[in-house]
Amino acid sequence: MPGRRLTRADRQQIAAGLAQRLNYADIARRLNRPTSTVSREVARNGGPARYRAELAQLATTHRARRRPQPPASAQRTIERPGAGPDATAAFVTDLTAALVETSLPRTAARVMACLFASETGSQRSTCTSARRPSRRRSACWNGRT
Repeated sequence: MPGRRLTRADRQQIAAGLAQRLNYADIARRLNRPTSTVSREVARNGGPARYRAELAQLATTHRARRRPQPPASAQRTIERPGAGPDATAAFVTDLTAALVETSLPRTAARVMACLFASETGSQRSTCTSARRPSRRRSACWNGRT
């Protein structure tokens, strides 16, 4: 049944199937799983010659651990005095223009300006690209000469 995770018993059946020299499709049929699930599981955990069910289960548990979340008190937004969003946007635009004049590529200049203006000194790429102003398509891009 696709969509559910492999269990310890599934991994033991995969190991038994590999020991019997069954192909991935036969093992997958026994588990009622797609062949790709079995092949990925085996490849991810040492290949057909080195696959061990218990080690695969431990590795899966280790991979499934998530980064600990900061405490709720640290997640609260702290109000800081400073420039508002409009002033920050104007600063980023001016800094980008200044960096472009020093022959830095426009995209790199924009990223540097956004990072410099951020309060933490780091941003996800989605945050940086979301702030990018929309540009008009050039005549060349539209197919005009």
